[in-house]
Amino acid sequence: MSEVKKLNLNGLLLIDKERGPSSAEIVRQVSRLVVKKVRVGHAGTLDPDASGLLVLLLGPATKLSDFVMSLSKIYEAVVRFGIETDTYDATGKTLSEKDTSDLSSEKVESLLDEFRGTVRQVPPAFSAIKIQGKRSYEFARRGEMKELPERETVIYELKLLKFDSPEALFYVKCGKGMYLRTLAHDLGKRLGCGAHVKTLRRLAIGEFTPSVKVSDLTVENIKDFLVSPSRIFDEKKCFKLNFNGAMNLRRGIPLRAIDFIVRPLEPVGERTGVLDEEGNLIAVAVIGHGGSMLERKIVQPL
Repeated sequence: MSEVKKLNLNGLLLIDKERGPSSAEIVRQVSRLVVKKVRVGHAGTLDPDASGLLVLLLGPATKLSDFVMSLSKIYEAVVRFGIETDTYDATGKTLSEKDTSDLSSEKVESLLDEFRGTVRQVPPAFSAIKIQGKRSYEFARRGEMKELPERETVIYELKLLKFDSPEALFYVKCGKGMYLRTLAHDLGKRLGCGAHVKTLRRLAIGEFTPSVKVSDLTVENIKDFLVSPSRIFDEKKCFKLNFNGAMNLRRGIPLRAIDFIVRPLEPVGERTGVLDEEGNLIAVAVIGHGGSMLERKIVQPL
């Protein structure tokens, strides 16, 4: 009976990752709880030394990784000033140590505006970014520090929550591709003392927050913790089809006006979900002019 249940898995697991295991290790642990036919992936890694939300995708939901990764993310990070490391976190080799006796919360606060809004970052050499078919950290571990291209990202909110020199606690809400380790490193450079991330916890991705530790998952209860893929999208902006419309879409039959229950008119050009009349996500599409459905992609076939 459990085999049948496992074959129907489709959704998101909101894992509360502890410090230590890599994101790939968490994926492997969950994969052991499901049959081989069920794919398991993640929507954005967490460094092994980081904790907090790791979104896993199961079954057809693995097709939605890019959509989850495009959502905003919220972190809390403890930054240690005065020590610079090669990994930009506490696991790395110390490169320099400087005095922080004159460092104050006012000095830190005075620089934060430089790091808010659209910013440009150079990712850490110790990162999972691919270079010539290999992860950057593979080169870095061999002492080959490859220069990574600068990239643009967004920091929506950056708050200093607590300052107890030489450490500070920050709240950060950011967009895709923002590295907290680089933020800490760059802030340390601007202050002239160096810095690294001591601890990091991801609090949220979009509206998703951690709900279960991987150690608490079993073959019997894993389905209870699955979150519907439809929650990735704002329901108010989703297309909604009746029974016949959903069947026609899955079969590749052109849709008619009578197939729609809801047709969003805006924002034109935005990717959104396509729901059946029960609210299940069956496809993703782009909102066109006049509520037309463009670039549809089936994510839940018949």
